[in-house]
Amino acid sequence: MCTHTLNALITVCGGALGLQAYSVYKNSLFLGYILFIGTAQTLSPIASFYYHESDYDRVRFVLMRAMRIVLIGAVLMAALFALCPAILLKMYSIEGAEKSAYMTGAIRLFVISYPFVGMNFLMSFYWQAIKRQTLSAVLTALKGLILPLALVWLLSRRMGMIGVWTGIIAAEALSTAFAFAAMALIRRKNAPGMGSFLLPQSPTRIGMIFRWRWIYPSRSGSPRKRESGSRGVFRPRWETGPAWRWRRC
Repeated sequence: MCTHTLNALITVCGGALGLQAYSVYKNSLFLGYILFIGTAQTLSPIASFYYHESDYDRVRFVLMRAMRIVLIGAVLMAALFALCPAILLKMYSIEGAEKSAYMTGAIRLFVISYPFVGMNFLMSFYWQAIKRQTLSAVLTALKGLILPLALVWLLSRRMGMIGVWTGIIAAEALSTAFAFAAMALIRRKNAPGMGSFLLPQSPTRIGMIFRWRWIYPSRSGSPRKRESGSRGVFRPRWETGPAWRWRRC
């Protein structure tokens, strides 16, 4: 439904050339989906496993690594197509000076949406992994139906094809903003128990201050105790070897 409606709006605003430019945009995203969906599908089972194990530090670590991969890949791909739009022109057999000039301008506009598309995919898969299916469904509806139709319809009436590209970019950007704003609001509502990325505070961090003390080997080989309030360097559980252990006070 969304695709057919957008095609109709774009045909009214830009004619056959505008519809062809939108088709190039949608097809170019399939190149990004190799990275976006691949990273998100790799993240999902790992994050789900550590979430069920209550190892929230590892969930955060995996998510941050996936976000870095998606953002760097999306920015590099956007920069490549913006600087060398001829790659897409040759890939989709676009010829003619007038048509090439039109497509070049469109390509340099729509590549701005790539980082937001990648982040939206990643957050949708991540929320499913940590049992936040409602948020994932809302994000999917916003970025796939509600925001594109509303923004493209409003902006195309005033700005033509520029409004179409602006609406598409704004829809992805607002969906990403919704994802992080929703996490911030839920965290504030559930504070102080809720940490970043909708994960509870890690037991290794809370326990180090209030409920745990640090057990580590002495030079003689026998374990020594140091109270949690004393000085020392904190190490997460997965970075500590078998000689490092936590014990309840």
